Amino acid sequence: MDEIEINNLTFNKYLSAEALAARVKELAAEIENDIDLNEWTFVILLNGAYVFASDLLRCFTKDVETKFIKISSYHDMESSGKVSFDQNIFKNIDGKKLFIIEDIVDTAQTLHEFTNYLKSKNVGEIKICSLLLKPTKLKHDVTPDYLGFSITDLFVVGYGLDFNERGRGLKDLWVLKGG
Repeated sequence: MDEIEINNLTFNKYLSAEALAARVKELAAEIENDIDLNEWTFVILLNGAYVFASDLLRCFTKDVETKFIKISSYHDMESSGKVSFDQNIFKNIDGKKLFIIEDIVDTAQTLHEFTNYLKSKNVGEIKICSLLLKPTKLKHDVTPDYLGFSITDLFVVGYGLDFNERGRGLKDLWVLKGG
């Protein structure tokens, strides 16, 4: 199957589950080679990053400390420009090393606001890993330390990414037909 319909729009297969799995395994090896996993708290940004984060964390050879935070900024197919998250979830993070796992960096508005908040709480160090990056859409100087794939300005679903809460469970990554 090379074409599916989600919310009355047609999507074509973009990246296979096998390609995603191979890159996630490579990323895990890169991360584990670069840092001591025991020194970091892994922060998974919900909802979109949960599938990517699950696969990534299972590729590590050690168990790691994890936290989950729901951050929202999207409405339909566009960023709303407004980032919301529960600021009370991070208490006593002074000096901690936080490793953020994100699904997609588009304009970087979400990461810009979130990392600025964390810095205001005197976090020791921040690293970012994102499955996807749209470099042409960036509006802030926030780029991942670890990156799965760089893509053009495409609307994608699957592997945790959604279109109005649909398509998250697809094992492959799909792109909106015609753009």
